[in-house]
Amino acid sequence: MRPPSSTLVVDAAILIAAVRGRSSGALIEAARSANLVTTDRVVQEARRRIALGLKQPELIEVLDALIGEMTIVPVAAFGPMLIEEGQL
Repeated sequence: MRPPSSTLVVDAAILIAAVRGRSSGALIEAARSANLVTTDRVVQEARRRIALGLKQPELIEVLDALIGEMTIVPVAAFGPMLIEEGQL
């Protein structure tokens, strides 16, 4: 059995929940022992849902601070891997 990864991938729902104050403690705790990674597309989706869906554009600053502590990977970087796997 492999040991758990030290990298956690964060999706838009987790980002939005953390920005709204839900699960922010869990995310901060996870960041202490793991590398948090997300994609540029996830960040765009979270921004759009916060500004347009929740109609709380003031939370974008909170989102920016949160993603400032993460590694953001461009989705385009996954293209060659997805092509090899036949997923595109």
